[in-house]
Amino acid sequence: MRTLGMTTAIGVIGAALCLLTACGGGGGGGGGGEAKPTEASTPDPSTKAYAGHPSNGTVLMLDGDTGELKTLAPLTSTAPVVGTVAVREGRAATHAGTDKLMVVAEGTSNPVDVLHTIDLSGPTSQEVGEIAGTQILALAYDETKTPGVLYGFDANTSQLVTIDATNASVRHIGQRLGRDRITAMAYDPATQSLVALDRETGALLDVVIGQAPIGGAPLVTAQEFGTSRYQVVHAIALLPNTDEMLFLDTTRGQFVRVHRFTGDPIEALPGPPVHRGGADQAVIAMWPRGNVRASALRTYGVAIGDEYDEGTLLFKQGEKVLFEQAYDPEGNVDVVALPKALAKALKVGDTLTWGVYDKKGKALSEATCTLVDAPEADAALKAVAENAYVSRQAPEVGTLLRARALRKAGLHAEALEQFVAAAVMAPKHKTAMLGLRASLVEILPDALSDWQAGELVQWITAGPKADDSAVKALLGR
Repeated sequence: MRTLGMTTAIGVIGAALCLLTACGGGGGGGGGGEAKPTEASTPDPSTKAYAGHPSNGTVLMLDGDTGELKTLAPLTSTAPVVGTVAVREGRAATHAGTDKLMVVAEGTSNPVDVLHTIDLSGPTSQEVGEIAGTQILALAYDETKTPGVLYGFDANTSQLVTIDATNASVRHIGQRLGRDRITAMAYDPATQSLVALDRETGALLDVVIGQAPIGGAPLVTAQEFGTSRYQVVHAIALLPNTDEMLFLDTTRGQFVRVHRFTGDPIEALPGPPVHRGGADQAVIAMWPRGNVRASALRTYGVAIGDEYDEGTLLFKQGEKVLFEQAYDPEGNVDVVALPKALAKALKVGDTLTWGVYDKKGKALSEATCTLVDAPEADAALKAVAENAYVSRQAPEVGTLLRARALRKAGLHAEALEQFVAAAVMAPKHKTAMLGLRASLVEILPDALSDWQAGELVQWITAGPKADDSAVKALLGR
């Protein structure tokens, strides 16, 4: 196992980026005791769909690549295959009774949502129809009514919808909930409400659908009753005759018993391993990438997995090699100042190609950046620096304003540095967390999955705080 060996204040980034590699993994904990907090992201919603069983505390997982249905259960290291169906790219699922599954998936010929039913006795699947104009992230089914009611959360409108299980027609109900990422829901017959989890904030919601007045729409209210330490969960399984429910933490392959009315964790229960999605690379050339101001070209960052052997670090302009050396760093992350001679050899308009290459010269991971003039960004940064009001605020305020200016200018690598600094200074600041995650995915769209970005956010949230001087050193200010 590689070990971290950080020697400068830049090591704050390095330790965080360890979570992008194998050292940031970790399976589920054993039973008993309080569940370990985790604020991690979910696998790509088009890769897996999960449905909590209404009565037995298990979860069905539909593999979006193979169509395999598997049963996931607490304290079980296996995931028995129920069968294989024709549904692919499933995004959301729910049991409709004990023997039927309703699934929303992306259409094969276009990106329109499609509703499917799966008969679990086969299993066999049938396409019901297209759900036009929506992005359904979560489903729940109320089987206490006759006929049953299929609910969905539409991220496009931030509203609940009812979906006709016979023809896939949709009706939006109630007002906007003011939530964009509800990724798990379950219907609780005891309270006659929907239990929902907001991915962005970890808020647990009781969503109550009131009676519709004559000629009007039903009133929908969302009351926050707790905050989950497990922010992104795709399945909620209510445990009958108890005040408990199960969350499936898809980043650790772990079930968590939580209190139904507070969201407090009761016990972590190991479950079968869950595919996390995203790239699986031995090494990732993280930055610089994209457009970078010449004055901001200061460091390079590489994430190294345990499976990495050895290679060559190379920087070049066209075919001209500017810097080359054998590359076998000590830790899982390497964040180093660029050689001064290399920076001096480049000017605005030049493109720098760099990365880590194997013995035959094949790129293990390669990135490019272009040096640019960005006068609008320079002016925006100057305005932040000279703003007397901002100077009197907490340090993270100015840092976030700089990050926003850089991101608006398309300077995502520089914005990432600023968001990291803000998150270190204020690890519970929602804007810092969301900005950091977005910048990570923007700068590494092919090499970094959403769950990895979430684990990096979690490390910064749980890790040691840095004082302002350390953050300035971190950013080379």
